[in-house]
This record gives sequence, C-alpha cells and structure tokens, in this order.
Amino acid sequence: MASRGGRGAGRGRRGGGNASIIAIAQKMGTTATEIRKNVKASYEPEPLFPAHLVPRPTKLSQDEIDMVKYYRGLRTRILEDTPFYIIPKKRQIDDDEDDGIRRYRDKYKPKKSSVQGLRALPVGMSPF
Repeated sequence: MASRGGRGAGRGRRGGGNASIIAIAQKMGTTATEIRKNVKASYEPEPLFPAHLVPRPTKLSQDEIDMVKYYRGLRTRILEDTPFYIIPKKRQIDDDEDDGIRRYRDKYKPKKSSVQGLRALPVGMSPF
C-alpha cells in the first residue's frame, strides 16, 4: 500500500521544506544559500493598518440640511404617525404571567408597543 501513497507522505517526503526554495533558486540561476543571505528576516509584527489620512467630512450646505429635514419630517408624518405604519406582531411568549419575580430572561421579553396596528382601528366590516 505504501508504494501507491495510501497512508500519507511520512516524514520529509514529497517536497520537503527546502524543495521550493531550491526550485526557485534554480529558476533564478543561483543557489538557495545566496537567496537566504539576501533575504532580511524581520521579526517585528506587521502593522495592522497602513498609515492613512482619513479625509474630514465637509459641512453640509443649506440645501443638504433642508433635504435632510424634509426627509425626516416626511418619514415621521407618512410612516410613523399614520395607521398604515404596521409593525408585525412578535410571537407570544408562553410564560407571560407576572409573578413578581425578576428574572434574567425578562430583559429579552418584547416590550409593549405604543404604535397601534390596523386591527385596533374601529372599521366597519359591512363593505366587505
């Protein structure tokens, strides 16, 4: 089995550590020892981020400020203050009874929303 390579390469077989440097040296027409002499090993850690100047953002022009104010007002008027602002219901928690004991899991319980859904609106069903 070992002749066909069925159980791994073993120690030092199939292209050991020096094989690649020797092949590179032969392609360059020099020896591996000459390459090792010319390579300067640095034991300093590489910098994580290169030195880079981050440009400072410019101040917004008056037109841009007006656009942001308009967008925020529009979002509030149309989306959040109308009955069409629907938030999907979260799943019910089985253990919803309050027994007065504060538990760690209580901080992960969904809070009661102050935004009403469409079901809370008094709509007559006669047209439907």
